[in-house]
Amino acid sequence: MTTFEIGSTTAKGGFANEKAVCAKFNNWRKDAEAQLWLRIMGYNPKEIDSVEAIQIPTRMKRTDAEQLGLRESFEELMRFKKTDAQIKILITIGKIIKIENLSLKKANSDADFNQIDKRWVDTYQEIWKFDNDVAFGLKLFTGEISPTSRPEVTKGLPLRDKRRMFIDELPEFLRRKIINFFSENKILVVSDILKGRGGLSANWMLVTKYTRNDDTTTWILKDINFSINSRDNIALVGENGAGKTTLLKLLLGFYRPQQGEVRVGGKNVLDYVLNDYWTNLAVLNQDFHIYPFSGRESIAYYDLSRVNDLEAIRATAKKAKIDDFISSLPHGYDTPLAKDLDGVDPSGGQRQRIAIARALFKKSQIMILDEPTSNIDPKAEEEIFASIINETRDKILILVSHRFSTVRRADKILVLENGELVEQGTHPELVKQKGLYAKLFSLQAKSYQ
Repeated sequence: MTTFEIGSTTAKGGFANEKAVCAKFNNWRKDAEAQLWLRIMGYNPKEIDSVEAIQIPTRMKRTDAEQLGLRESFEELMRFKKTDAQIKILITIGKIIKIENLSLKKANSDADFNQIDKRWVDTYQEIWKFDNDVAFGLKLFTGEISPTSRPEVTKGLPLRDKRRMFIDELPEFLRRKIINFFSENKILVVSDILKGRGGLSANWMLVTKYTRNDDTTTWILKDINFSINSRDNIALVGENGAGKTTLLKLLLGFYRPQQGEVRVGGKNVLDYVLNDYWTNLAVLNQDFHIYPFSGRESIAYYDLSRVNDLEAIRATAKKAKIDDFISSLPHGYDTPLAKDLDGVDPSGGQRQRIAIARALFKKSQIMILDEPTSNIDPKAEEEIFASIINETRDKILILVSHRFSTVRRADKILVLENGELVEQGTHPELVKQKGLYAKLFSLQAKSYQ
């Protein structure tokens, strides 16, 4: 989960072809570039026992998927498979086998670029769920629909290219819908195009450019991290010690990463004035505190400028299923939450609901909840989490929970193991992969039987 790159490195001899890259990895003991790539990936070549690089067929058959040991259904695999060259690298260290998926891009020798993904618009619509107007506009843009066949759209205007329409030539309502969709979903789009999803999602991208004149190849190797869209709700899953809370503390700026960086809004977290950055966050940690304040003050604690807005405080308390309890106290929302102040001591579950209400009450852009419902019964948890999702539709929600009844509702689930991101996707996608997530989900399901 680091960002690490070596750029503009030039090597004598060409290896822009995926077969040549595989050959270099398979000759890693003697090949200097392969050893450097392995170090960039975080491995010490002296500790490696073996490396095997396998070229992923561009046009994959069901038997190919079976031979590669891919667990999800073939249909699901092909739905998200990237169309460019891919290489699967098996790295053995002792009894441990690590798998790295590498996406290879060959830059155009004349223009320094190449198309990074190519699919039919209908395929993108299936993945990204945009509406038919956006699909229609994109088909005119790509040429899947010939502009000459739609005179009601072109309206006799001269086109720069008769085979397709440029964005600025589309009708204004189509142009706005397309731009709005990509503006609101740019991180999702970029992640799917660069990384893909499922068992063949890329961990690394190797961009190469071969220069025939002097027989050299310029290359850059960069890891592809997970990314979060501006309105995503994300769940972090993993066994104890997998790195979930550490990842949250990196996001909060409490820890400085040894390698790479955490970026929010395109800016390194550590470049912000942290007090200003934290005003945009609402956080509920595992070790939260309920102070000896009144119920009203406890819920408004993150935003005391609204401490007298009892109507808003009560509305938030209802979403956390704690309004009935506070309203029943001798002085209602003015009752101190401490016995030594002539008040009451809430139970563990009640304290947790108050803390959830506190996080919901704050007007933040990002909400982080670390095991927010561990002391709450499953039925109440389901109701509370439904309220949380509804209230955070216009912001980022990051949730850590061991309860899969909660986790499965997230837009995206990130699975951590030993400090590494090993799987990501929706609940149905991860169950089909039959990896670590499916194993943990199955174990918990059995415990409820």
